[in-house]
Amino acid sequence: MKKENRSWLGGILGSGPKAHSGDAVPPSSALPGDLNEARKQIAASEAVLVDVREHAEWNAGHVDGAISLPLSILKTLADARPLEQVLPRDKVIITHCMKGIRSEAAVDILKRFGYHAYSLTLNANDLIAAGFGEQN
Repeated sequence: MKKENRSWLGGILGSGPKAHSGDAVPPSSALPGDLNEARKQIAASEAVLVDVREHAEWNAGHVDGAISLPLSILKTLADARPLEQVLPRDKVIITHCMKGIRSEAAVDILKRFGYHAYSLTLNANDLIAAGFGEQN
């Protein structure tokens, strides 16, 4: 079975998620960073997990099903059009990195582009230990 390429470049090249239209999801009642709520949202296909670490970190191991979108790339975008090829507008965007600093910065950018987003302070290893799948 062929795995879907969920990386930033894979999405741009057409093998990742398709573009979605519509308004951003209204704010959830969950507190930002709530792991249980994040797990429920992802399981119900209401949210997507975005790993904002650099490609080398992603390649060393990441959460199965996450989308790779390095903060360094996100910072270069002038508008949301490239994101719309990768990130669905009708879902909550949940970011994570190694310590939470980059994921918070990514949330600020995503919100500026009209996405409903929040950050998890857990890193990929913590998420895997908490029951999210691992992909090497």
